[in-house]
Amino acid sequence: MNYLSHPTQKLTKHVANIQAYDREDSLFVKAVLFHDLGKVLDSFQDYITKKTKSSEPHAPISGIIYLLNHTDSTFLIKKDDLFVFNAIISHHGKLKSFKNPDGGHDVLEFFREEIATQNIKEIYSKKDVVEYVGLREIDTKKFRKLRRKNRDLTFDVKDFIAQKLLFSKLIFADKYEAIYKTHYRKVENQNSVAELKRELKKIIKVTDPKRDKVKDDILNSYDRDYTVFTLTAPTGIGKTLTSLELALKIKEDKELSKIIYILPFTSIIDQTYEIFDKLFPQQITKHHYAVTFDENQEENNIDYDRWKFILNSWSDPFIVSTLYQLFFALLSNKNSDNIKFQALQNAVIVLDEVQAIPFNLWKAFKALLPLLSSKLNTTFILMSATMPILTDKTMALELADKKEIFKEKNRYVLKYFPDDSLEALASAIVKEYQKGNSVLCVVNTIKRSKLLYKMVKESVESSYCLNSYMFFEDRKEVVESIKDSSSSNVTAKILISTQVIEAGVDLDFDIGFREFAPISSIIQTAGRVNREDKKGMSDIFIFELKKSAKIYDAIMMSESKKTLLEPLKKQDIEERDILPYIEAYFNALDENKGESGILEDIAEFNFDAISKKNRDAFGLEQDYIKSVALGVDLKDFEYQYFEKVKGKKPHEMKREKEKLMREFQSKILNIKEKDLQDLEIGEIPHSNIFGIYYLSDIGDIYSKESGFRLKEEREEDDVFEF
Repeated sequence: MNYLSHPTQKLTKHVANIQAYDREDSLFVKAVLFHDLGKVLDSFQDYITKKTKSSEPHAPISGIIYLLNHTDSTFLIKKDDLFVFNAIISHHGKLKSFKNPDGGHDVLEFFREEIATQNIKEIYSKKDVVEYVGLREIDTKKFRKLRRKNRDLTFDVKDFIAQKLLFSKLIFADKYEAIYKTHYRKVENQNSVAELKRELKKIIKVTDPKRDKVKDDILNSYDRDYTVFTLTAPTGIGKTLTSLELALKIKEDKELSKIIYILPFTSIIDQTYEIFDKLFPQQITKHHYAVTFDENQEENNIDYDRWKFILNSWSDPFIVSTLYQLFFALLSNKNSDNIKFQALQNAVIVLDEVQAIPFNLWKAFKALLPLLSSKLNTTFILMSATMPILTDKTMALELADKKEIFKEKNRYVLKYFPDDSLEALASAIVKEYQKGNSVLCVVNTIKRSKLLYKMVKESVESSYCLNSYMFFEDRKEVVESIKDSSSSNVTAKILISTQVIEAGVDLDFDIGFREFAPISSIIQTAGRVNREDKKGMSDIFIFELKKSAKIYDAIMMSESKKTLLEPLKKQDIEERDILPYIEAYFNALDENKGESGILEDIAEFNFDAISKKNRDAFGLEQDYIKSVALGVDLKDFEYQYFEKVKGKKPHEMKREKEKLMREFQSKILNIKEKDLQDLEIGEIPHSNIFGIYYLSDIGDIYSKESGFRLKEEREEDDVFEF
């Protein structure tokens, strides 16, 4: 057979290289054998040799022939064959739903239409193809019966994982072969516990006996019979390095090949990456939306396409990434998200700060977790100071004596602040500062953070603001500038922040104020006060304000009020006594678990609905939020784009667009539409090429100290109301 799959690659070689990814998986081997069958058509061969400029899609005809070759006289489709069929017809796009929101069947829908019988006849006329693939005679006239006979199929979580894994393996191995023209060679993680200990000795000069004991107890609790571990412990016990050592220990013990370390936010990945990179230089791959391509890599024969593929597919043996990326691999139907699902196999996956998993996804994650661990041969470590109930008690091993650890830590006391006015809050913050304290105050909205910042700034020059209307680099600059030079300690400064500070920001204040929020958020704020336990007992005041915005889930707020706020109004609560309140809160939430309907969608293989609900949970479908590039003239970038894409193919055009977008990615903010309308500048320009809005002349619209400026800030009044 001399048919081509790509301009410089024979189809038979392409298939053999892809199958080498996993020859033990018979479904995968069959899917690969059939996936490009439509390419043997003369029309495609003319296209690939540039005799013609286009060709019809090859995936549908490949899938149809596969299905008709694996259907018996009953016309009932076996689930395994449906998985293969769907992987084939979807491998150049999103994973197709079996049932869609309208009640139709996307996977089987085109059975209504006339199939390309002439193309099927042409393929069957090629004797070398029939022999190579092992095709049997088929009756295309009965094709439509498949839809009627199989429209009532239902599925479970096990089926969901099987379909996702097959699809992911096919698209990963297919793209890898197309880029590298060879089979995938898996790279094993070579990092070891012994190496980690050697490097830590070089870095850590002073040890902490209490912390070392906690670490040893955690490591000694490991039991290889478990595939899911939980670590519930307050901040300050060294969870990051302890979990790294445990992950390496599990990897070695179970002979796994990869470590994936998941954090909730992009803002804290850099910090963790820097720690790991010091221990294992140039062996860690950092992946989030803002990671940029270094053009110098091209000098080392790493072009953009290869770099992007390796990054997005999590091919490297040690990945540091976000909850967003993990959950989109698990639940999205997009091709670019599913490509990393296969990378979750044979891995140790550490999920730090798991309380940040969106509430509406808890139920689905709890159902998926045991099957993910067993079907993918993967071990999970879930960590948090406030651990949601994401596992059944019998399947997960708690690594720490959490009651004992919480009793050992007593760095703060929660107190109720009774005044509900912002003026009283500002006055209290200033008074604490005047006593010589550094003060952190976390509020629930950007607008409130700006107003409170303006109030305290009038009395205290050493006041700072942190919110998501600030560029990432400006937020990072604030964090670095308020810390003491040699530690995380903050001296004689005030920081007014939104919840962007909650997880992983390494700061240590003397006093804290926190607007009432779900318990997890309150405890996260507490983790930035007396963090190193060197200040005796620190006060953290919990306050409620008039006209509070409803930004948190109503159930979470209601249960937090019952289990923490009402008791707090009657008596102060010290850190060592906080665990029962946390557990009461999560037990209540477990009974009212966030219900998104994803498990029902899995039963129908409605991948479109699953994907949308995942996006909704992460707040990506909010119509009132607009992505805006500030201080960037996208007309210039559009001009560059048009110059670069002249005469190029669609996939090359997409690559050029992505490369250009990374140049201004750091200047993009997600801004409420109302705040944009308040600019009163008319219609804000929108780039159809890049899919975002932009304002090239930002004048007084943005300031480094507090970010995108609200209407009230730009007015002349000294104080703005809301």
